[in-house]
Amino acid sequence: MICSGTGGRLLEVTRAGEIVWEYRNPFSGEVRNDDGSMPQPGLESSPYAVFRATRLSVDHAALAGRVPQPLDPQPAWFENAPNESSD
Repeated sequence: MICSGTGGRLLEVTRAGEIVWEYRNPFSGEVRNDDGSMPQPGLESSPYAVFRATRLSVDHAALAGRVPQPLDPQPAWFENAPNESSD
C-alpha cells in the first residue's frame, strides 16, 4: 500500500507493479494558523493531502456486512490531477 501524501492518493500494488486499487481523497480543508498563514509551506498547492493510511484486510470486523463502492462520479479535480508516476 502506498500513501502519496501531497496528492491525496492511496493505492495498492502487486509485487509485479500492477495497481490493484486506487483512491484519491475528495475532501479538502482550509487549515490556517491564527495569523492566517498556512501551517506548513506548500499546503496551499496540496489541499487534498493525506499523510497516513491504514490497510485493513477484507475480513476485518469494521468491514463486516459492507460492500465498498467506487466513488462515482470521481471529483472533478481527479480528471485533471497531475501524473504522479514519479512518486
